[in-house]
Amino acid sequence: MKIKKEALLVHHKHKKLFLCEKCLCWSGEVLRPARSTDPKPRRIEITCICNGLKCEICGNTRVKPISCLWRLRDDTYGHVPYFASGGTNTCGECGGKMEKN
Repeated sequence: MKIKKEALLVHHKHKKLFLCEKCLCWSGEVLRPARSTDPKPRRIEITCICNGLKCEICGNTRVKPISCLWRLRDDTYGHVPYFASGGTNTCGECGGKMEKN
């Protein structure tokens, strides 16, 4: 049995951050540097949109609350708060039910 190797695009600074081929967003993990309030460096899990909430009817995906996304503009991560979904479990496109992948 042969194992198929896939070529993944790796971030130029963070070697554990990979580009998702489906949604063209970064996923993986980065190490947040130590701060004055928190002296230990922390591991931050970055998720792509493919790992978000998906509509059962139309397949539309949206960002999962309480996750981190990689922002391309300033090349850092951004935290998605728990109230980002608006408190509803319905799709904005068709009104169907959103479920976790």
